[in-house]
Amino acid sequence: MFRRLRRVVFIAILPIVSVMAFLNPAAGQGSGSLEGTWEGRLEFVYVSSSKDPESNKRAKAAYAKSPFRISINGQRVAVYFGDEEVKPGLFQLQAYMTNAVIFASSAGEDHDGRWVETWNFTVTEKNSETIIACLSRVVNNVDRPETSDDSKFGLIAAGEFHRVRH
Repeated sequence: MFRRLRRVVFIAILPIVSVMAFLNPAAGQGSGSLEGTWEGRLEFVYVSSSKDPESNKRAKAAYAKSPFRISINGQRVAVYFGDEEVKPGLFQLQAYMTNAVIFASSAGEDHDGRWVETWNFTVTEKNSETIIACLSRVVNNVDRPETSDDSKFGLIAAGEFHRVRH
């Protein structure tokens, strides 16, 4: 009798827990969490469009020199490259269990004309103190001629970030 009651209770609770985990993916995370501040360096995997090898070398050196920092607090995300916040207030988070996509798009104008840019970090927990991060970034300098070396470009960089304790 007790076994049967326990089985009925288990069967009744299982759908409730499943629905809660589906509606709130963070509920399935266990002890690990993407919450907190993460810091690391990213290494270039791919750079497109620039025919200027020196420009590519400078960009690779800048990424290797300065760390990235991602701070996640609930749905609020801030991304820093060195000491400078990137796209303040624009980054969004879409998390599912141990993985997340952190992304922002923006547009503006400078001395070369209008531009549109998107940054996308895809992350997963390696363990409670380390995440694996892949950055893809694409830029379209809308007003520059397509024949220009840097009118449109993309890059991919990857690495590991470590949890920063305050």
